[in-house]
Amino acid sequence: IGRGDGDQAGGAQFRQPQARQQVLQQARQALYGTQQFGALQSSYQFENVVLAVAGPKLFRIASDSRMPQSVNAVANATPEAQFKDDCWLVPLDKYQTTVYALTQAGVRFEPIPPQVLSALSAADDSNNDWQAGNSRMDEEGYAKGDQEDTDAVSDVPRSVWRALAPFQRYGVSWIVKNNGRALLADEPGLGKTIQAIGAACAYYHEWPLLIVCPSSARFHWEHEFRTWLPDDDYIPGGESGVLVVTSQAMAPDIANALIVIVSYDLAHRDTVCDALYKMRPNVVICDESHYLKNGKARRTLKLMPLLTGAKRCVLMSGTPALSRPSEIFTQLSAIDNKKWNDPHLFSKRYCQSRRVKKEGQEDYTHASNIEELHTLLTASIMLRRIKSNILKQLPKKKRLTKTVEVEDKTLAAELKADLEEFRERASELAELSTAAKRDRRKRPRAASFVEEEKPVGGVIDIEAQNRREMAQQKKALLMSLFRRTGPAKLPAAENRIKELLSDEAGEKILVFAHHRSVLNYLSQGVLRTVPHIVINGSTAPRDRQTFATKFQTDPRVRVAVLGITAAGIALTLTAASRVIFTELYWTPAALLQAEDRAHRIGQTAEVKVEYLLAPDTVDDLLWPLVQHKMKLLGELFDNDKEHGLEEAEKRVEKEESSDDDEEHRFSEDESVGGIILDDELEALDREDEDAKDVARVADEEDGRTSPPPPPPVVAPPVNAQAALFDDDNFVF
Repeated sequence: IGRGDGDQAGGAQFRQPQARQQVLQQARQALYGTQQFGALQSSYQFENVVLAVAGPKLFRIASDSRMPQSVNAVANATPEAQFKDDCWLVPLDKYQTTVYALTQAGVRFEPIPPQVLSALSAADDSNNDWQAGNSRMDEEGYAKGDQEDTDAVSDVPRSVWRALAPFQRYGVSWIVKNNGRALLADEPGLGKTIQAIGAACAYYHEWPLLIVCPSSARFHWEHEFRTWLPDDDYIPGGESGVLVVTSQAMAPDIANALIVIVSYDLAHRDTVCDALYKMRPNVVICDESHYLKNGKARRTLKLMPLLTGAKRCVLMSGTPALSRPSEIFTQLSAIDNKKWNDPHLFSKRYCQSRRVKKEGQEDYTHASNIEELHTLLTASIMLRRIKSNILKQLPKKKRLTKTVEVEDKTLAAELKADLEEFRERASELAELSTAAKRDRRKRPRAASFVEEEKPVGGVIDIEAQNRREMAQQKKALLMSLFRRTGPAKLPAAENRIKELLSDEAGEKILVFAHHRSVLNYLSQGVLRTVPHIVINGSTAPRDRQTFATKFQTDPRVRVAVLGITAAGIALTLTAASRVIFTELYWTPAALLQAEDRAHRIGQTAEVKVEYLLAPDTVDDLLWPLVQHKMKLLGELFDNDKEHGLEEAEKRVEKEESSDDDEEHRFSEDESVGGIILDDELEALDREDEDAKDVARVADEEDGRTSPPPPPPVVAPPVNAQAALFDDDNFVF
């Protein structure tokens, strides 16, 4: 049960050794039961009652079904306890006495883990105080204290400190306060890069510094270091100062560089990885640290020794988990592998599939005790700020859906038929899987060790083979729907782009898609005579920033055609105030990152984000899935149950301009409960050649630098003004 302040009513009982032993024994009995325990209790007392932290000063008592009367009696007798949203909210300082009372009442329950209570009690309340002092750094970014201290810091260079906004200075100070081991999870658009550079500079005396980031962000990091630290005395010129690793052949140069920037995909290559091990960086920054979400992936296994062995480790991601809480565990372990060392216990507490009722139906969340995890993270190693709370002057972002039709009736019929067949396969497969599980439970225990796929008595298990074939058919249908939906919506997308370009206000537009064929079609079709830029997986990393700068500064360049994953990070495109998604992506984090290329520091106009959705296509499957995951991540990182694409959409004002009167909400009737499996979504990314990021593929295959983009096919200039553009070409 553990110690705590508790309230006076129950504290005296815990101070008596014999009474304490009795309570512990009763607690064990309540938690694990005895042979006689079930006979003494009525059936409702065996419902799954869970105690979990619900905030810095509250914990909740929840049950999967009806709340036991004995729990209600205990809660009603507890001062300040409130029943809200089908659970009891109780002050955290009443935890011990509540546990004692529940145990005395014979309730079987799952308690709050002792390590959670310990971490919360040890948390520094000043983490939430922006004006709180820092024992190692003053409010001007200068080091203070004994420089012989192993955790001593250096002065943050004035070129960096003066460029930081107040909330960013706090971020640097907060990282230093946490001894340089932290997760900086600010919402995209709040300037995490310069905060990380400032924090790294505080440990300049401990460099060399290693930056691990996506392939497309490598030269962005080099540009940021050269911009904010221009003094050659601080960072020498050339590769001895900042080395951007673009191939395995550059591995021998790593030992001589002060700052090494390497992609995730190159970092786990044996030659590069061995060089990094020999480098033994004391300070490591991982940008977009959700790339480490899979603890079994080769890149994670190779990088973890570097992260845990470094004296300072700063992880950065505006979306630390892309779709579920389990994806954050490896990042937490990289920062503090002593506290976060058991993935099984983490999954058991925070990733259980609990039943929840939604609109009269049962659904499975694949997450549990989310408020507790949020409270624990923010009280210890995660700093998370959102734009609406920090940038009061930043205009709002409106997210809208616009229903479009597939103009090709034959293609529309084919897509509808494929969608219906996909749903049928999903339903049949779910029924077969349920029946197979039921049969396994009926088998003798010894038989359960026999793999059903293997021949039994010389006869192949036909049912298992049928399930495998049906699963392959289902996955193939999903891939076909995903590949064909984007091109099917192209005529409607072109019409919408034409409408926006006809606006005399001349606002700039970001047009996102996932498949290169869709991006190329738009570039060579409706935008053929419109000045625009294209950034997709084929764009060389060195050219990305050049194109972005062109879009930001040249008033004639009105459109940016962008890949969702290729252009979703390390770019600022605030010159645009309109964002259109012609295709969907199944990961909400990728969509948010893409949206926030426009909605970030520097934006002066309201940003409108449009999703073009076509009924009876893959959009019917992906849009509800995105909404479901978005709400879950909103609860985890922002403690906001209303944070989600669906909720944001409902908050759009009814009074829209005449341009938006036609817009309406897309159907949300699709159930998300298990119709699409995780491995099927991963296959979309792994097997879809038309959407592969060429820069990343080059890293994965042999470490070669990214190839330059192919010359675009466009019409000749139609007027003399076109001569002002590069190579007499509208596309940059």
